[in-house]
Amino acid sequence: MWRPPINRNDPPHFVEKLRQKSHQVVKEILEMEMLKNYTCNPDYMKMWTELMDGQEAFMEAICNHSKSSKLMIKVVGEVDILHLRGKHERIIKKLLIL
Repeated sequence: MWRPPINRNDPPHFVEKLRQKSHQVVKEILEMEMLKNYTCNPDYMKMWTELMDGQEAFMEAICNHSKSSKLMIKVVGEVDILHLRGKHERIIKKLLIL
C-alpha cells in the first residue's frame, strides 16, 4: 500500500486539524441541544423510551423471517420491514447499540 512521504512537520499540524474539527462538531451538537432542548422535552423522552422498549420486538421481527413483514410500532404505526431483512440485519444490530 502506497503512503505519502512523512514530513516531521505534518503530524502535529494534522492532529491540530483533527482536534479543531472535533471541537467544531461537538460545538454544533451542543448548540443544537441548546436551541431545541429536546432531551428536556417530556414528549421527546416519552417517545424515545417507547421506541427503545420496542427494540427487542423490532430485532425479532427482522431476524425471524417466518414472522410478518409488517410491524406495529406504538409511536410510529405499522411499518414494512421486509427490505431490512437479510443483508442489513448485522448493520441494524450495530445501529441499535448506538
